[in-house]
Amino acid sequence: MNSPERGEMMTQSQIFQDLLRSYLGEDAIISARLRDFLPQISTSEPYENALEVLGEKMSLEELNELFESVMVTAIHPGEKLLFVYDETECFSEARLKTLENYPDGIQLGYPIKYWVRSCRLRTNAKQTGLAKAISDMLTDVEGAKAGYRVIRVEAGEFEWTNDSIALLDRLVSNAENSNFLI
Repeated sequence: MNSPERGEMMTQSQIFQDLLRSYLGEDAIISARLRDFLPQISTSEPYENALEVLGEKMSLEELNELFESVMVTAIHPGEKLLFVYDETECFSEARLKTLENYPDGIQLGYPIKYWVRSCRLRTNAKQTGLAKAISDMLTDVEGAKAGYRVIRVEAGEFEWTNDSIALLDRLVSNAENSNFLI
């Protein structure tokens, strides 16, 4: 990440990345390509319902091609933590359909029901496309399958400052315990 020039305001996502760098230490990778840490997708089965609802067909090869480009905000392989900062435009109709078709019993470090609600509330927002919605699903499902706790943070959910380490610590603790009340 390039730091902002002197006098420029840091965005919330930049502040969040800096917090993660401090919180996770030197073993964390900021702005990581997910494919560098997770194995190739071995089956398209977890995605078939969502793709059908979206009116799309993707082969296993096509899913793996998309997976090659997936980036996450940060990953800590030793702690099995994966962080994604979701900008407002990520909450789209396509994302809603993927969320509603996640595999049963998936263990994530964020409350899917709140992401569903945000997708429904933000229908007028500038929205990303189908590929982003499927990429987000790939991140969650493949991350969880590999034993990572996927922690998503919604833009605007918190006012991140350089003193927000305690809040980040609570988010991680809550994610590990599947207790999503802050």
